[in-house]
Amino acid sequence: MDYPNRGTLWTNDYKKTDVQPDMKGDIKLEIELVRDMLANADTDHIVIKLGAWLGKHTDGKRKITLKFDPYKPAEPVAPSAKDPWDD
Repeated sequence: MDYPNRGTLWTNDYKKTDVQPDMKGDIKLEIELVRDMLANADTDHIVIKLGAWLGKHTDGKRKITLKFDPYKPAEPVAPSAKDPWDD
């Protein structure tokens, strides 16, 4: 099954020194998402939102599954007439 804009980090079984990463993996980004992020960039960098889930593969190997979304600032919300914290 293919999940675009997602990736997985796996325990680095080949780590021999502290300077090597604890985990390694990859991500598959849709080209349209990359184009959209570049077109909407207003600074010299792009912010990406990450979601992460801890899990295990069927062979028991631990993993972190990642989901990537372009960052979008929250739009201002009109204040409600009543504050739900008021009694």
